Amino acid sequence: MKQHITAKRILLARLSGLASAVIIVILLVFLNSRIACLPSAQQQPPRHRHGHEHTTAEAPVTGALDPEEQQRIAAEFRDKLAEIETDFGTIKLELYPEDAPITVDNFATLARKGFYDGLSFHRVVKGVLIQGGSPDGSPGGGPGYTIPAEFNRRMHVEGTVGMARAADPDSAGSQFYICLKQLPQLDGQYTVFGHVVEGMDVVRKIGQTQTVSDERPVEPISVQDVRIEGPSN
Repeated sequence: MKQHITAKRILLARLSGLASAVIIVILLVFLNSRIACLPSAQQQPPRHRHGHEHTTAEAPVTGALDPEEQQRIAAEFRDKLAEIETDFGTIKLELYPEDAPITVDNFATLARKGFYDGLSFHRVVKGVLIQGGSPDGSPGGGPGYTIPAEFNRRMHVEGTVGMARAADPDSAGSQFYICLKQLPQLDGQYTVFGHVVEGMDVVRKIGQTQTVSDERPVEPISVQDVRIEGPSN
């Protein structure tokens, strides 16, 4: 009788352990899928190049801004739009210089130097976001410097534009993403610096493109150029 009870207890213990292992595996898979959707710019060697030579650029303002500099940037970009010309059409962005002055100044500086010309949207997470701005098409591509995070109260909704980064909050450089839906889990974790005001249909079309296992589009989606348009100050 005692042997029967002992065997039963051993069986129950094994089943309990198996159930715990299954739950852990399910949680790990879930967490990994969530992490995979984050707009990351990993700091790692580039995997391959796409014939684009703008791998470095002179850094714009990267430290804390004094009030006068913040006002200058806000005045310069308040009424301007960023226009991204792609294979699928034009995407127009309203910029947020009051909320992210360093980031807006950096984006505009790179755009005016032609840094983004000829690049691509190298990452598409279907139904979540599209990501571009890597000079060599790799997850870790950047301009050769980083800028500080400017977390703000802007929420991640459809059309939100933010800066991709690695684990270090101050690791953003040139890569940016555009949201295809509301992503509240990103609020306060990434620098939001703009929003799509025209061409969201283009963003959705890019977001529906066929991808391979690493979320890279099968056919490259080129960015012809990025322009900063609006009245001169």
